[in-house]
Amino acid sequence: MIKSASIVNLFLLFLVLLSIIGTQFVNFYENNFLLLLLIPILSFIPILVAFDKIPERYYSIAVIATALALLFHTSLISMYIWGADINKEYYYASLTKSNYFWNSDISHPYNSMLSISILAPICSMVSGIDLTWIFKLIFPLLFSFVPLILYQTFKRQTDSKTAFLSSFFFSSLFTFYTEMNSIARQQIAEVFFALLMLLIVSKNNLNPQKRLLLFIIFCFSLVTAHYALTIIFVLVLLFSTLFTLCLKHTVGNNLINACLLYTSPSPRDLSTSRMPSSA
Repeated sequence: MIKSASIVNLFLLFLVLLSIIGTQFVNFYENNFLLLLLIPILSFIPILVAFDKIPERYYSIAVIATALALLFHTSLISMYIWGADINKEYYYASLTKSNYFWNSDISHPYNSMLSISILAPICSMVSGIDLTWIFKLIFPLLFSFVPLILYQTFKRQTDSKTAFLSSFFFSSLFTFYTEMNSIARQQIAEVFFALLMLLIVSKNNLNPQKRLLLFIIFCFSLVTAHYALTIIFVLVLLFSTLFTLCLKHTVGNNLINACLLYTSPSPRDLSTSRMPSSA
């Protein structure tokens, strides 16, 4: 087992640095050797976890390190934004930044998403980072917390190793580190979606008032971040509520039937009670 904290931390930091340096080799030297080396190294991490070669206390760091390495190894390629939706998102974010106010009269779905029209320009103006790198660097950095939040969610339902492998499987999906880098509004929305899932399973760790306040904040943020994911969340809540009610109804009926069967006399007892007693 790897016991040295410095070795584990350096190894996980090395993965992120290898991803960043590899993209720069692609951008300036048209050489993707480091990125090709990164993929098998990342695929080796769940094997180390499965055979207990990485201690459990480093699982959280490993989750976010692998997620960052996968996201950066595609998002940082090219000095410009790339993808379908993100070009339109960049346009509406740049309108807000250049005009110093959000024009809500523009009737376009992308403009109505505050994750694009408000959050991205604010991040750019506060940090001084160009809007292009907000989408290529900051948004993937925020999105990398989704697997970490999922790990904490799964950990409350299963054991740590299963939770890590589940979150790693989520990060290893092709859509996670390719298509999602070109849908900035959905990256932010999935952060709040994951936070809502964690909040639901953490009902014993917070008092009802704090849980209600956080639920309202996360729901509002989800609605203003991405419209489609909001609909999915509402449908999940609806079907899970119906399923829970049906399950309670079924369990309640089975419990009542079991109680009646246990308390009611058997046919043999009834026949015995009807037999006349001997003189």
